[in-house]
Amino acid sequence: MKILQLCHKPPFPQLDGGTIAMNNISQGLIQLGHEVKVLAISTPKHPIIENEEYFDYIQHANFESVFIDTRLSFWGAFKSLLFNKSYHIERFDNKNFHHKLAEILQNENFDIIHLETIFIAPYIKTIKQYSNAKIVIRLHNVEHKIWERLVKNENNILKKLFLIKMTSLLKKFELSVFKNIDAYMAISDIDNNYFKSLNLPVKGVTIPFGIDIHQYLLDDEYIPSETPQLFHIGSMNWLPNIEGIEWFIDEVWPKVIKMYPQLTFTIAGRNMPDSIKM
Repeated sequence: MKILQLCHKPPFPQLDGGTIAMNNISQGLIQLGHEVKVLAISTPKHPIIENEEYFDYIQHANFESVFIDTRLSFWGAFKSLLFNKSYHIERFDNKNFHHKLAEILQNENFDIIHLETIFIAPYIKTIKQYSNAKIVIRLHNVEHKIWERLVKNENNILKKLFLIKMTSLLKKFELSVFKNIDAYMAISDIDNNYFKSLNLPVKGVTIPFGIDIHQYLLDDEYIPSETPQLFHIGSMNWLPNIEGIEWFIDEVWPKVIKMYPQLTFTIAGRNMPDSIKM
């Protein structure tokens, strides 16, 4: 089959769970003998880096990208609220990406168009205009659920009201996407069970996050510690990760350390906030 994979950020370098997950899909499909083309959004936070992976993608996946400035702005958020649209989504909706996608679809025929996350969903209208391909979406998270938890823990009343409105618009958009696709893929059974509970008009499957364990072989000189250890590895510029670690430190760790006094807990990740550094 011929598959077009649309990504909300470049699948390389593989610095976080999202890039690894997207890269795994690309490489897995290619290894199975499918013809894959990758079109990605590059952003100030996730720019194109011309390294070995970049040239590998150009060679094997006919990689192309379009730059979109997705940085947060007061005016952007205000305009989205004014027009009753989700600012989470609007930041990724860009006319240049629509034009590039239309150009590709006018010159190539695809059997499946694979969307990575709901942030790519605004381009469904362009896909339907220029292609009869089946549309599938991989949902890396239930996005509105993440923001509902953040709203719950927000103490600033003005910020809380703002987040309630933004989360409501995000949820409305996220659930509307299922009316315009042919199938979905959830990243966990928990997420998939939630989607199934909504009696959606399309069916989905769970395709969990995976890694190639051969890329993570232990050093021959590694000596396991006799002291029990816990680790958390994740990007610490993502609010859910920060929220989760802060909750663990405040609510769980004091109880665990009483039971296991020798236990250590190591946190690693990019952009570690000062509030978590110890």
